[in-house]
Amino acid sequence: MENKFNIIYRKLYKYFGPRGWWPVNGKYHPLDYEIPRNESQRLEICIGAILTQNTAWKNVDKVLSNLKRARVLTIDKLQKIELSELAQLIRPAGYFNEKAKKIKFFIEFVVNTATTLDKILSKEKNALRRELLNIWGIGKETADSIILYAGKQNIFVIDSYTKRIFVRHKLINHENLEYDIIRKLIEKNIEDKYQVYNEFHALIVECGKNFCFRKECLCEHCPLSGVIL
Repeated sequence: MENKFNIIYRKLYKYFGPRGWWPVNGKYHPLDYEIPRNESQRLEICIGAILTQNTAWKNVDKVLSNLKRARVLTIDKLQKIELSELAQLIRPAGYFNEKAKKIKFFIEFVVNTATTLDKILSKEKNALRRELLNIWGIGKETADSIILYAGKQNIFVIDSYTKRIFVRHKLINHENLEYDIIRKLIEKNIEDKYQVYNEFHALIVECGKNFCFRKECLCEHCPLSGVIL
């Protein structure tokens, strides 16, 4: 019998197709799993993962464009820019003063590690996760987004979309279940391939945005409607 998690993955992939996450340079890149290709793209993903906390991606996209126009989306420039100036550049993402501090702490971590961002992201994922979680302002979802999408390592990202969909399909009991319990459950039951981790999370977000988190849930039109688990 097919694994329940794989049924959901297959149904979503068939409906939405490859998502091309994480967007880089304002573009999605379906089936191009080589992205990010360089440190600049990896940094953009890391900063985007911090900025997207409690805000829509369209706002993050505006901020990343602001940072690029100001020519500060580099480790060196983000280290040197004044906190107040950075806060104004990232204003569209909301909570801009707090997020500016989070970015500064992340950049300080990279600089103080005395190596490149590429080498940091290539560390064993559990060790890297512990280091990221020690940075002020980096929680589990943000850390795992960085590890998965910037580091291209297999760790599943749990967000509100994941919890809502999996509760509705009785794969977990409630949305308040501890983050790592949900993460490990999914990782145990899906194929251990980066492409699958990447696509599955992105597909869950797409399904959540379109069907589960609207003012009125559109269950009858959802690609998972009728899936018997």
